[in-house]
Amino acid sequence: MELSPLIKKIGHSLVEIRVRALKSILSKLDHSLITVTDIVQEKMLFVYLLEWFNFPEVPMKEEVLELLLTLAKHPSSAQMLRDVGAVDFLSQLSPTIEPKLRAVIDGTLDQLFQLPELVPSHSAVYSHGPCSATTTAPTLVPVDDNVPKMGYFHKSMHHNTNVPPQKIAVRESVRCLKFSVFPWLTLTNTDRHILSSNESSLGSSNPNMVRTTCELLCDVILQDFPAEIFLQRPGIVKNLLLLLRVGSGKGEVSYLHSSALSCLRQLCVGLKRRLRFHQDPGFYSAKQDPVSQNSSFSYTQEVRGNQRSQASSPAAECSPRPSVVGRTGQRARGDGQDGDAASNSGSSHGGGARAPTPQQTPRSPADAAHLELPDLSMEDVLELQLQQLSVAQFAVATMQHAIPLLKTEGLHAFHRVLELLCDALLLLGDSVCELVWDDRSLVGMELKEKLQACMEQLGDILFFHQDHSAEAPHSSQVSHRMAYLGTAMFTIRLLQTILPPEKASENLPENAATAIFHLCLDSSLGSLLPSMQETAVAYLEQVNSDSHDLYRRVNRAAFWMESTCNFVKEAQAEGEKNWLDLVELADHAIDGLPFHQHLPIVKECVHMCSYLWKFDQPSPLLQTESQKLFLKLLSHPSPPVKTETYECTLNLVKDCLGIQSLSRQEAAACAGVNFLLHHRVLYEMSVFGLQDSAQMVNIAAKDILLFLLKGRLMMTARAWDRFNEALYPVIPILQGYASTEESLGKCVLLISDMSDVTGDDVFPTTDKLKAALRLLFSKQPTVRVAAVHHILPHLTSHADANPSSVFTDQSVAASLPNLFCLRDPVDVTLDTINKSILKVESVEKLFCILDSETVDISLRRSAAEQLFVVLQDKSMHSVLTSLGITERVISLITDNVNGNKSLDCLLEPCVCILRKLVYADPSLRHSLAQHNRLLLTLLRASLILKEIKGNNAEVAVLMCLLLFDEIACIETWSDKSTSDATLSPFSLPVAAVRRYNIPFKTATHHAVSPYCCILAPSSDLLSLSLARQALQVAWNAAWHSGIDNLLEKSNSVACDADG
Repeated sequence: MELSPLIKKIGHSLVEIRVRALKSILSKLDHSLITVTDIVQEKMLFVYLLEWFNFPEVPMKEEVLELLLTLAKHPSSAQMLRDVGAVDFLSQLSPTIEPKLRAVIDGTLDQLFQLPELVPSHSAVYSHGPCSATTTAPTLVPVDDNVPKMGYFHKSMHHNTNVPPQKIAVRESVRCLKFSVFPWLTLTNTDRHILSSNESSLGSSNPNMVRTTCELLCDVILQDFPAEIFLQRPGIVKNLLLLLRVGSGKGEVSYLHSSALSCLRQLCVGLKRRLRFHQDPGFYSAKQDPVSQNSSFSYTQEVRGNQRSQASSPAAECSPRPSVVGRTGQRARGDGQDGDAASNSGSSHGGGARAPTPQQTPRSPADAAHLELPDLSMEDVLELQLQQLSVAQFAVATMQHAIPLLKTEGLHAFHRVLELLCDALLLLGDSVCELVWDDRSLVGMELKEKLQACMEQLGDILFFHQDHSAEAPHSSQVSHRMAYLGTAMFTIRLLQTILPPEKASENLPENAATAIFHLCLDSSLGSLLPSMQETAVAYLEQVNSDSHDLYRRVNRAAFWMESTCNFVKEAQAEGEKNWLDLVELADHAIDGLPFHQHLPIVKECVHMCSYLWKFDQPSPLLQTESQKLFLKLLSHPSPPVKTETYECTLNLVKDCLGIQSLSRQEAAACAGVNFLLHHRVLYEMSVFGLQDSAQMVNIAAKDILLFLLKGRLMMTARAWDRFNEALYPVIPILQGYASTEESLGKCVLLISDMSDVTGDDVFPTTDKLKAALRLLFSKQPTVRVAAVHHILPHLTSHADANPSSVFTDQSVAASLPNLFCLRDPVDVTLDTINKSILKVESVEKLFCILDSETVDISLRRSAAEQLFVVLQDKSMHSVLTSLGITERVISLITDNVNGNKSLDCLLEPCVCILRKLVYADPSLRHSLAQHNRLLLTLLRASLILKEIKGNNAEVAVLMCLLLFDEIACIETWSDKSTSDATLSPFSLPVAAVRRYNIPFKTATHHAVSPYCCILAPSSDLLSLSLARQALQVAWNAAWHSGIDNLLEKSNSVACDADG
């Protein structure tokens, strides 16, 4: 039956719900639907029953108290009540309640105040899982009604029934202990005397006596008594722990430390063995004898011999030792009994460990003495039990006292301390669970504070060994390093044992978190113990996100450095190469340039890219990846890297296309520049290389482009065609650098020259016309004048075909240079409203008027002007396009240019209509840009508009849209699609806007190179000594192919220096 919802209602704020829930539980108990055993483990039930009296209105007091009394009679629920603070609560409640109910409270307290050994199933032994220390042990002494019971509140206590009940806090139970204390073991007078004598000797001021006592403890006492005896009577343990804090660790003091460490370590091993004994189901017995099988009364040598298991009896246990009572002979391991001197002859009992019964006949008077029960009147058992140490308390106290001893340069002493700490850590893991960090009980909070103190001490120890002087002797440095590694391993083991990573941020001390950060940056530690460093990184991620991010950056930079070294080695190696892996290594090496600054890799990368593009049938994947690599270098944000890239590329071009290449008689020498013959590479050099702020970069870019433009005789026909194909989409950018003075500018001017001087047919006439017309938008007047001479042959040939459209050269020469230069840029943006207010029928009627030959010309002009306004609404474009308005306005413009003067009034609105259509439709722009005749027609139309005093702005915008079509699409130059391209139908590179007179306000792109990488920040890492050291180790280890080779190299250098 699920009782949790019902129990939860007992704590409800409404009295009616509380009462109904309580009556339901009482009724179920009365009718045997549930039993007491069903609810004894419901902790919240006890809390709610006690807090019943904290509410302002308290009905059914008697029923609640009677239920508490019933529960207190059950051993498990009695312990649960003690854990939640019922004793304090009821003690404070009793004076404020009616006299008739005090008897019920007294009866409940009577049950709760019985001593552990007087209550069956009370003494704490092993409990599975994290829980409070509620376990079972046999009753040692029967309850005698005549014995006055302890813990009663006297009836003479002051009563004040007028005082209202106060809210009394209910304590939480201890949840963090897996194992609390061992079952209580009684000792004989001789046992107590032996322990007391050794305890006094350990406190002596004579070092020799203390040393002798420690030896006696190791050789005899710790082997005679069960290990838990020393926790139940902790005087010896406390003295041993105090010995660890004596002096500075030199001479006699150091020997005392060693002796105490040996004793404590042996005790840890014994406790671990006893824990295994109690956890072994094979040793469980439900028998409850007056004399515990674990007490010294039952530790006869026969029974003890049978009780040991092979798993818990190391070989060292069988070694002989001297008798403690003066016998010259040797006997088996001790039992701590008064009959220590008894004969050890005879065979052991069969059938396992059991106490001898009165019916058994002892073999000697000494053996018979073993069966006599001791006189317990000399020992206050309750007081002793209150003073005993739990396993967790002993483990933590041992670590607290031993950790400071790690601050030593002596490796032998360090190892002794570390061995003890590791044994104590095993006990800690068996006795405490991770709930200790959330446990609000006194025990839990005390353990938490001490564990945090241990972690803080470990952080200090790590800093001590890490920050040793670099000028110290080599042996001292080795000692500190070994101690640092040992302390680091123990620290991580401690964290893994007791502290979950998700709780580290709240509970790990600051200096320990900093020490863990240092561990994460220790490269040699990571190579030696990678799993340990991974654990440290997991804790660092939870503790300090900034430090973890710093670690990740250092780790990534170290990886780049390793890749750089591997790339250099692989690139310079002979034989077959895995080029794809090599390109990937090169990419990582470029990413790491801000850290290692090894510029020679730039030359290796450039030559590798050149090599991969030489072949007639190269790998497309290798071509693509190597091109990305090369573009990354050309656009690198670091000026030294970019300069080195351009200089290496220039040297390579000179070597392939220079005059000296002819003497080598290598037909395929020009194949080395194939990797440059791509529109993306030429675009990068033209847009960003030519205008780079670094003079060495822009000079190298000019020289590279000049070599290519003038390299026709040095290239094969296939290579030259390939270059021209790659150059075509870049010409609009390159023409921005045209001039009549500089060598590159002059060479660019020749692209559009139609005279016989050039004597080449590299570009078709259409492309030359476009190039010449494009120069009319140049910001340099001399270039525009030169462009006119390139345009006149095209106009002449067009005039021959159309005699009616003849213009005199003088008038053209005077008008053309400034034809497209506007004072104010035109706003060409269109409306993008979702729902148009225009009617399609009305728009169609306007088009019909414009298209009709019979309608008066003035009406047609008015219709054209209205259609120009209509096209401001982008949603109307598809309607008019379907009607054929594009073809119609081109026809009207052509007719007018060819001599139909009657259409002069339609020329300007038709040009405006066509401009809006071209601007809004990229596909239409691409199509019309290839029509050579249309370009000449528009040029003549602009001359006509100038002649008739019309507005020339719209035709200038239209010409610009068609002439710069090649560079208006951002996707041409990058694999990355951007949102900017979708926001505007027409966009130009920033470099083009700077070099040309663009007649309208256009969107721009590529203010920076699309291939430019973002440099990883390096200044903060290189300024941080730990990070810098980690990167230095990573670089040197990778450069020398491993840490072993690095050490060998450094040792050989040191030997050479000494020699």
